[in-house]
Amino acid sequence: MSNFLQETRKEIDVIDRQIMAALVRRFKITHKVGVYKKRHRLPPLDKKRESEVFAHKKILAMKHKLNPLLVEKIFKNIIAEVRKNHRHERNSGK
Repeated sequence: MSNFLQETRKEIDVIDRQIMAALVRRFKITHKVGVYKKRHRLPPLDKKRESEVFAHKKILAMKHKLNPLLVEKIFKNIIAEVRKNHRHERNSGK
């Protein structure tokens, strides 16, 4: 395999680890949000906030010449996981 491919794949691996680390940080923070919402009896779903998040992500995607539909799919999956975690938190006895 060429040196170029090896080095480029190493760069991709580093980026993938950074993405994973960012997801871990994001889920830790959203967990805190879920605990806060439960403690203060706030609704788990905030449609206005979600709309703002998606609108902002679409703008960022276009600014960086990324496919906005891809970015939307990624964040829909992330938010679906957050909702699942919040439901679990809300239903747990903690």
